[in-house]
Amino acid sequence: MSTSKTTKTPAGRAAAKPERGSRASPKPAKKAAPKPRSLPPEQRVLREQLSQTLEAWMHGTPRLDTQVKLAKASGLGQTTIGRILNCKVAATIDALQQIAAAFGREAGELLMSPEMARVNYDVARYSKLPVYERVRVDAFVAEVIKEHAESGKGSKE
Repeated sequence: MSTSKTTKTPAGRAAAKPERGSRASPKPAKKAAPKPRSLPPEQRVLREQLSQTLEAWMHGTPRLDTQVKLAKASGLGQTTIGRILNCKVAATIDALQQIAAAFGREAGELLMSPEMARVNYDVARYSKLPVYERVRVDAFVAEVIKEHAESGKGSKE
């Protein structure tokens, strides 16, 4: 007893045709992998900047120096962290905020170029200082920058 019938193809060859109710079904054709889209330069630059800044922050913070540690601290998935580091996804504002919060920083700092570098400090702890202490910190930073400029060392070393 056969579970299939034979029919003739347009070329005259016999082809097996499964009976009704049979579990045999033709395999779907494989789809070609989608071609990677080329990003506009400004998007590529932002993703690369985010990746470089995040990598530097991780390198400088032992408690968050791996994707797994950062994922746990930020509440994001480790895969998401990896994709951001590899410039594979456009990070959402929420993701930037979660990452920055894990470091005690502001989300916008992740997108700043090195030329726009800010003083590296714990924003959350700084904001808890009394006003007179914040004024002292700001004055100290301004004085160091002024002395550096007056010494003729320039803005980069």
